[in-house]
Amino acid sequence: MDITKDYLIRYYSQQSDDEQRMYKADRTRTYAQYLRLREIADFAARHLPFSPAARVLDLGCGDGYATEHALGRQPCSVCIGLDLSFSKLRVMRGRIERCHTIAADAECVPLKSASFDMVFCFELLEHVLDPLSLLVEIGRLLRRDGRCLISAPADSIMQPAVISTLSRLKYLNGRKKRFNEHLHFTSIARMRPMLAEARLTMVAHKLVGFQYPLRSVVAARARSGKLVSLERRISGILRFGSFGIGPLTFGNEYLLLCVRPR
Repeated sequence: MDITKDYLIRYYSQQSDDEQRMYKADRTRTYAQYLRLREIADFAARHLPFSPAARVLDLGCGDGYATEHALGRQPCSVCIGLDLSFSKLRVMRGRIERCHTIAADAECVPLKSASFDMVFCFELLEHVLDPLSLLVEIGRLLRRDGRCLISAPADSIMQPAVISTLSRLKYLNGRKKRFNEHLHFTSIARMRPMLAEARLTMVAHKLVGFQYPLRSVVAARARSGKLVSLERRISGILRFGSFGIGPLTFGNEYLLLCVRPR
C-alpha cells in the first residue's frame, strides 16, 4: 500500500495507550522494555542539563512512559508532550506532574522557535515519511546549546526483515493486517549529514539492546508444540543478540545525543 502523510496522521491519531496496548498485556515484553527505559534514564541523567529553569519538549510522546523515565526525578520548569493521539495525551497528563500536552504533528509544531532547552524524540524518527523534516523542526525548536535525545532502531543486516515479518505475524490469526510502522532504520553514517542540515551536532551515541517479543508474537498464537519449541530456540538467540554483539543483532536501537551549536 502507498503510505501518505495524511494516512499516517489518521492512523496514529486513533491509537490508544501504548503501555497498556504493548506492554502490560505482554509479560515477555515488559521486562525487556523496563531494561531499555532504564538505559534511557541513565543516558539522560549523564548527558542532559536538567535544571529548575529547563524547558522540555517530548515529540511523539505517546502516553509518556519513556518521558517519565527520561525525566526521572530531575528538575524542570516546563514539560510539554506532543502527540497526534488525544487518548495517549490524556494518559500522559495523569502520569507526569505539571505536564502540558499538545495534539499536533511533530513535523509542524505550533510553538515558537528556540523555546526549549531539551527535546526528546523517542521511537518517532522511524515512523515519519521524512526524517530530515523532523530533525529540522527539532533544530528550530531548540535554543542555542540546547540538547535533544533521540532513540531510533539501528540498521543491521537482518533487522528490517525481522521487523517486517513480525509486523505481519502480529495481525494474522483473523485480525486486520496493517502496514509495517518502521519506515526507516538508523545508522550513524546516515544520521550525521541529516543532523548537520538540521543545524544539530551529534556529541554522543549508544547502542542499546531491545529483545523482540517473539514469544508474544508467535507462541501466543501457536497451536503446535513443535512451533512453540522452535520459537523458544529463536527467542534464546534473540536474547543473546540483544546485548549488541555484532552486526546480526535483531533488536538494537541507537540513543543519540545532539546539541544545537551556539
